[in-house]
Amino acid sequence: MAKSKAPIPPPPSAEAQQASPPPPDAPALPPQGQEAGPPSTNLLALTLALLAVGVGVSIYLVRHKLHVLLDPGYMSSCNLGGAINCDKVNMSGMSELFGLPISLYAIPTYVAQIYLVATAMRAGSGGVDAATRRRGLDIAAGLGLLASVFSLYLALYSSIRVEAYCLYCISLYVVNFGSTALLLAAGSKTVGTAVANCLSLLKSFEQPVLTSVLVAGIGMGCAWLGYDHTKSAMEHSYKDCLDCQMDSNLPKCKTIKCGNAAAPVTVDAAASAAASAAAASQAGAQTNQGAATAGIAPVQAGQAIPSGAAAVGMDGSECGKTYGVLTKEDGWTIYNPCFDEEDLRDTIGPKDAKVTVVKYSDFECPYCKYLAMTMEPVKTKFKDKVRFIMKHFPMNPTCNRYMQGYDKHPNACNAHATGLCAGRQNKFWEMHDKLYANQPSLDPAANRKAAEELGLDMAKYDACIADPSIWQKFNKDIDAAVRAGINGAPRTYINGMLVTGSATTQILEYMVQKALDDPRPAWVRFEQDKLKQAQLAPKPDGTHMIAAKTAKGAFYIDPYEASIAKDGRAVSIADVDPAMASWVEAEQACKQAGKRLCSEEEWVSACSGVPAIDNNTNQQFADDDVEGNMYPYGTFYEAGNCVDQEDKYKGKYVKTGTKDKCRTPAGIFDLAGNIGEWTGATKETAGLMGGHNNSGERAACNQGSRSFGVGNRNQTTGFRCCADADVAQKNVAPSDLKGSDTDLVGKPVPAFTGKDSNGIVIDSDGFKGKVTLVNFFASWCGPCKKEFPELVTLWKEHKSKGFQVVSIGVDREEGRSLEFANGFECPWGVIADPESELMGKFNVYSMPATFIVDRKGVIQFYDTGFKPEEQLQKLRDAITKQL
Repeated sequence: MAKSKAPIPPPPSAEAQQASPPPPDAPALPPQGQEAGPPSTNLLALTLALLAVGVGVSIYLVRHKLHVLLDPGYMSSCNLGGAINCDKVNMSGMSELFGLPISLYAIPTYVAQIYLVATAMRAGSGGVDAATRRRGLDIAAGLGLLASVFSLYLALYSSIRVEAYCLYCISLYVVNFGSTALLLAAGSKTVGTAVANCLSLLKSFEQPVLTSVLVAGIGMGCAWLGYDHTKSAMEHSYKDCLDCQMDSNLPKCKTIKCGNAAAPVTVDAAASAAASAAAASQAGAQTNQGAATAGIAPVQAGQAIPSGAAAVGMDGSECGKTYGVLTKEDGWTIYNPCFDEEDLRDTIGPKDAKVTVVKYSDFECPYCKYLAMTMEPVKTKFKDKVRFIMKHFPMNPTCNRYMQGYDKHPNACNAHATGLCAGRQNKFWEMHDKLYANQPSLDPAANRKAAEELGLDMAKYDACIADPSIWQKFNKDIDAAVRAGINGAPRTYINGMLVTGSATTQILEYMVQKALDDPRPAWVRFEQDKLKQAQLAPKPDGTHMIAAKTAKGAFYIDPYEASIAKDGRAVSIADVDPAMASWVEAEQACKQAGKRLCSEEEWVSACSGVPAIDNNTNQQFADDDVEGNMYPYGTFYEAGNCVDQEDKYKGKYVKTGTKDKCRTPAGIFDLAGNIGEWTGATKETAGLMGGHNNSGERAACNQGSRSFGVGNRNQTTGFRCCADADVAQKNVAPSDLKGSDTDLVGKPVPAFTGKDSNGIVIDSDGFKGKVTLVNFFASWCGPCKKEFPELVTLWKEHKSKGFQVVSIGVDREEGRSLEFANGFECPWGVIADPESELMGKFNVYSMPATFIVDRKGVIQFYDTGFKPEEQLQKLRDAITKQL
């Protein structure tokens, strides 16, 4: 009997075949449309490297933004001229987003991408599964696409609107495009797929979306904290540097490092020059001291100025009058300003205050911002006793016709209109603070946003901005300023007395307190002081010293700056040239005369008229609170009383006792200005006091300098002697004195020997037979940074013809000079001169100082400062002539 067969099942359908699981030992297949394995580790490593570069460049750009914002002298390394200008790009309208640099937002973006790429790299090694890896690459690619699109927009904006390019910004564009391309290659392959996957992930919010958001948030928080800390530190550092430019004896000036200029700059010099030129052009002439008269007849001291609608003076007197001296750069030293209704409305302090502080300012001016910072504590301290008023001086030709040719403050007009319009809604000082805080982002849109944030009625604000009366107010303030000789900002008047530039808080507090102690307006005091001057004791003949007093007891001081007799002793008589001397020479000359160099305590006490106090207990007396008078002649600066207004490069001292008003009541002459005076019994305590012939307002009893060593000797350095008892002096004839020759051209090069940084001994005797350029420089000297690379070029051009360069760095810290020279790939060694001994032999006063010595060892050329457009060709011609 046949057996029945088991039924044979039908073959599985195609659907069943597709659904059937693979055999256990079969390799797993990737889902359709995706790669067969994890992306190349090399590909992702290259992506990580690019993103890391992006983080570094972004941090640099954030710091660059702060430097440009807080330091008007800063120049970045990528300003190569023409259209390559990082400063311009990083200060444009698109350089910020929500008040923060756009480069700050790049940091958390790159950090999130780095996290996502690192997550993808862990796939296949037990770290994460393939799906998480794919999602991570999709998110990173999506962020890269957004960054790339934004980069395109910024590139177009930079090209069309800014008309400048930033190499560091371009490097970020490369990072964005490059990393995005690599991420697409490693993951989604196409832009469309990456976008679709990202949109899907935004809906599902699958990992690692949440983690990457947290990483970005943490990155943004850390970036903002770093930015805020750095900004605060830079603000304090910048303020400290300007403080030290105003008063180098402040204790903090011994440790802080400041950057660009060899001389302090406290006003916008370019703007001031433009205003002077424009005003002179409109006037057709200038006053005999070079201050613009702005289209009106020259103003004489005491001449009344029509005040228009403004008819209110500080003390009810006729306003608009000027007194004192018309200074070269800053205007009249005494001015009785007029106030209109808007001025009186926008005041801080009592309306009937006995002291009024008036400042002329520009909301887009960096130094005006600094003045606002230094004046804020003063306003807070004295707001119940002192009235503070701001006058408008926008430095833009659109609203200030005296600024023709000056275009560096393009938003000043709108910013000042914004301030005035806020004042018409009783919020002037709130807007004042906000505009300076927003500087330099002061375009009309930013200013309107500031108005909204202050809660102004925007309909009234918009109507006010278009109101012609705003421009009338500008014209009134500007015309009054120019009539007062003001051609730039900032300028401050305290009860009518000029305080130039952006003074320190310490100086402003001192001036305000002194004005409260003696609230007479400056013009009243000026007239009364003329009567007192006539009653002073006659000029001493120098045979006896003048008695003075410190807290330790009595001492005696010479009435005049010292000269040196041919026998080497110090001599103090009137109407002769003061000695040009180093500290070493001064100390020896005083000993020869049976006297000694004054201590700083003695010198300050004699100048101020009362015993000096070391308030901060650092063994110095010119670096803290001022006791007695700020100036030998009184409390406030009066230009022209002493020799302090000479040209920086060409000015020179005058004969002793020439200025009758530059004296103390006791009869000590020339303590301020003319020449700085060495003090100190030892090299460690040595310092120059009182300023010199171009120190201006800083020629004062509290002015001291230790910028150079004890060998410093030039037309700004001298001394006078002190003693415990009066040392009588025999009559001395001018013919008995040594002469002081400041001009070395045509004379043999001073003998010196020095070892350079390569260990080579440089001897001036070896100059013969060669043409030698001797250059004195300092690392902090701005013009030196322009000149030094030109010297390297000149050396390369002429070295084969017997031309050599000897560079002498005068930094007190030797390493800074060498570091400076190495930055320009200097091919020769540098001589360090920390004690200014070589500097003194060449009578060098300002940097850079350049001498050309001919083949016979005779100096044939000398120049100081360096403006390439003016001095480079002159230097080339001088070298060529000797070769």
